[in-house]
Amino acid sequence: MFNTVSDFKDLSKSNPVVCFKGECSWASPFYIRVSVKRQDSASSNVADTIDALGQHPASPSQPPTTDAPATSPDESLDKLRIWLNNCTNDHKYCLQSINPVFFPTRVIDTQNIENGIISLREKTHICTEKNFPPYWTLSHRWGDPAKVLQLCKGNTKTGTVSNEEHFRNGIGLDEISPTFRDAVQLVHKMGYRYIWIDSLCIFQDSPSDWEVEAALMNDVYGNSFCNISAIRSSYDASLGLFGPRIVDPRTFQPFSVDAEFPVDGNRRREKCRISYNSLFTNDVNNSPLSSRGWVVQERFLARRIIHFTRTQLYWECLEFTRCEEDPENERGLMETNDQTKEYREMREYKATLRKIIREVDFKEFGASREGGTPFRIPWPTPRECWRLMVQTYSGCDLTQRGDILIAILGVAKRFEEFYPNDKYMVGLWKEALHTDLTWESNAFEGAPVKRDTSLAPSWSWASLIGGRITVQAARQVYGGEAASSIEFVEARADPGHNDKILEIDIKATLYFFQRRESTEEYDFFAVESMSRHAFGGNVDIKFDTGEIIMQHKQNGYKGICISAHSGYQGQGRFHAVFLIIEHVSGSMYRRIGKLSRSGTGWSTGNDKVLITLV
Repeated sequence: MFNTVSDFKDLSKSNPVVCFKGECSWASPFYIRVSVKRQDSASSNVADTIDALGQHPASPSQPPTTDAPATSPDESLDKLRIWLNNCTNDHKYCLQSINPVFFPTRVIDTQNIENGIISLREKTHICTEKNFPPYWTLSHRWGDPAKVLQLCKGNTKTGTVSNEEHFRNGIGLDEISPTFRDAVQLVHKMGYRYIWIDSLCIFQDSPSDWEVEAALMNDVYGNSFCNISAIRSSYDASLGLFGPRIVDPRTFQPFSVDAEFPVDGNRRREKCRISYNSLFTNDVNNSPLSSRGWVVQERFLARRIIHFTRTQLYWECLEFTRCEEDPENERGLMETNDQTKEYREMREYKATLRKIIREVDFKEFGASREGGTPFRIPWPTPRECWRLMVQTYSGCDLTQRGDILIAILGVAKRFEEFYPNDKYMVGLWKEALHTDLTWESNAFEGAPVKRDTSLAPSWSWASLIGGRITVQAARQVYGGEAASSIEFVEARADPGHNDKILEIDIKATLYFFQRRESTEEYDFFAVESMSRHAFGGNVDIKFDTGEIIMQHKQNGYKGICISAHSGYQGQGRFHAVFLIIEHVSGSMYRRIGKLSRSGTGWSTGNDKVLITLV
């Protein structure tokens, strides 16, 4: 039984979303978000025979089943070929920004797969006349490393033995996991020869080789012909890409309902088409594979991705997203309003990468390929997408926490193409520093968040372990970015790693704050003696870790902050955001939280001082 848990007040909007609560005897309650669209009766492709619940008789109420037909390579090849052919022939942005002279250091060669073997090949041994041949890549979840075949150079410290010669002479298909086996067979059957798989192409016992190869991920995934997303086996490492499906047929059947729309002050009854628009979110974004930190980067960088899920195949490229159940999108299963959460989750990465490619193309050739008009960025801007990506990435898992910055470096390199005059600094951007510095953790919700400054300086979100990061854009009520209250002066890097910034010098206004007794309001002062009152009122404080929250209580609810940015909100009110800092020594301070204040009486009259954030 389905009950509506969100009303129809927004049905006047284009493709609104309605939430239904599902209750049945074979599962706990669940929620389904569906999109609602006015139905053109002349072009309706929805069956007329539906019962009172909007359910097709052909799709009786029953639990999801694993008895559905299994996905097999032969059955899926035709659909994959159609998607690939359409993309390679008609999608100009999927073909742009390809470096024809790049090729991975090592790849797996599937030429002799019909003899039951694959082999490791060096880039230098792959002969071409002009450019390198196309290659595929694989995104997968390792599972137990002991059960994953790994390329080893031989290391006495780790106790590994070299298998490099064996890899070059030939690896038996029976030696590799079902996922690897299906992936290499798929590449071969699709008419291609090479595939890059991390565990088979990077020496896993060589830190130096890993460091070199990890820095190339932008090129490896960005220049791959197509990426295979092994979602199905991320639930169970013993599974491959193909096999029995878990299918609930009701999710694939749009249905019709009669609904009332407000029109010119009156309510008009019309027939609407309701379709389930969370397929991609549930099957792809909510999968165990998508919770892997490295996959955020891999999915963003790859131009084409085939997602092998437990229910069906999904295609994702710079131009469109498709599903196997509706390969030509005739039933609109992949349609959703471009302002919804589902659209952002489904198209955000590829839409942003397309923007970057188009803008770089315009800068290079002086005009876009769409009539010579400069490219204009619609929602979301790359800057917003970066912040949203940080939020997603911060909630993902990393086997090695020390990979926190390197696992997103490839994404940062693509953004540097869009912002060539900007400077990337351990997860933040210099030109957006006033906003990027004001990230917040969810430690205030009780999340077990800790800080490790061996990973990154305190002012970077990458210094936190656990929880989730949010980076909210600074906005004014009348549009545009809020005014920055800080001045960037200089950044200093780790002498051994020039790309890892440790300290930044900024000029900012210092304030000293303390909570009023028996209230939730705070007073802000211009001097440490708290003799010059600047302003006061209600504030929203979010400390970075649970430990800092406890220290703040013990410290009498007082501290130091600097103004980061402020914006006019209308009716004489301002919204200001501050960075809560803690004195270390001299002019050095470390970040410990974020503070926001809305109201009147805002003043920025204090002189700015030079401080160093560490």
